Amino acid sequence: MPNMQGTRVAFGPFVFDPDIGALLKEEIPIAVGHRGLMLLAALTARPGDILTKAELMDAAWPGAAVEEGNLTVQIAILRKALGPADNGGEWIATVPRVGYRFTGTVEPVASASSKPILRSGKPSIAVLPFTNLSGDQDQQYLSDGITEDIITELARFRSLLVIARNSSFQFRHPTVDNGEVHRKLGVRYLVEGSVRKLGDRIRITTQLIDAATGTHLWAQRYDRAADDIFALQDEIAALIASIVEGQAEADSTSRTRRKPPADWGAYDYYLQGRAHFHQYELDKSEPLFVRCVELDSTFAQGHAFLAQALVGRFWYDNDPRTLQKAWDSARTALALDRSDGVCHQSMGLVLTHMRQHSDAGMHFERARALNPLDVNIAGDYATADGPRRRSTCSKVPYCATRYLRYGFGR
Repeated sequence: MPNMQGTRVAFGPFVFDPDIGALLKEEIPIAVGHRGLMLLAALTARPGDILTKAELMDAAWPGAAVEEGNLTVQIAILRKALGPADNGGEWIATVPRVGYRFTGTVEPVASASSKPILRSGKPSIAVLPFTNLSGDQDQQYLSDGITEDIITELARFRSLLVIARNSSFQFRHPTVDNGEVHRKLGVRYLVEGSVRKLGDRIRITTQLIDAATGTHLWAQRYDRAADDIFALQDEIAALIASIVEGQAEADSTSRTRRKPPADWGAYDYYLQGRAHFHQYELDKSEPLFVRCVELDSTFAQGHAFLAQALVGRFWYDNDPRTLQKAWDSARTALALDRSDGVCHQSMGLVLTHMRQHSDAGMHFERARALNPLDVNIAGDYATADGPRRRSTCSKVPYCATRYLRYGFGR
């Protein structure tokens, strides 16, 4: 995706930093998806001006042909995240049949380097993308997937503030300056690492760094069989949490960890599927998730992501049997693990398309409670919440943001 480069600006209680893709309200990050942030960057760059729908779609989906309804949904999600403007109106005004206009007063503010952005009272951690040392770019999905799963595991520790994948993955370049990450994300701790896969063995190196001082607090190298990778992720997360916040919290949280897959092959297919999922290729991800649950029918997240991929297919084929399969997969995921936010998110997504909005809302609320900083859950929740009160656009299926995020309509 293209980067959002621009001046750090303030409006009302918000600060928006396009360089790192962060929207803050009173110095606390607000969960907004990538497309919404790109729209906000375009709108705040020209406050008071009318931006046509074509201009905004080109800003959020550069070089892609998208339907106008996609823009409508993303604007609705962005409005919900911002809430009412200071005057009680909307921060983003609709100009009928033309486009949208940002109504607030925008002021440039000092660079993020002069002030950390997180003030939650909790120790804050960013997990940077682990380096792929396999010498094979096709193995990138593995290092990215392991990084993302460690982020997910750390987010289960309620006493920690863990930066979401969308923000930390922007610092992928190999010569990243830890001081720069500290200044831009405002985090106290950084986790770095690397992954190398050789046959049926995996070597993971990881280290915990005090971002403010550059001090290495802990480092370890693991050589394990591929089948042990899921347990190893849990172990790494628990060790990091125990160092940062104390062993008591780590011991308490470890009792509610995800249930690991029983088969390495299943997990490998899951990571491949999720890599395509994040690259907007649901048609490629679905058969990989199918293979994952064929190899391990007890892996809850495999079923959960299969449900989401099937909902994506339903967007195209509009076949009730596809939606029924999605519901079956989401139900299986929840039966296997009700303590996983993605499982509840998947059921919420399916029920929204079944027009069971009240039940969908309950699952989204549970998903957000389990993982409050997940922007994907927040985006789906924001879109699902509208129908319980009113319809924002009768021509756009609710939760269409799911398909916008993964490139549908292009």
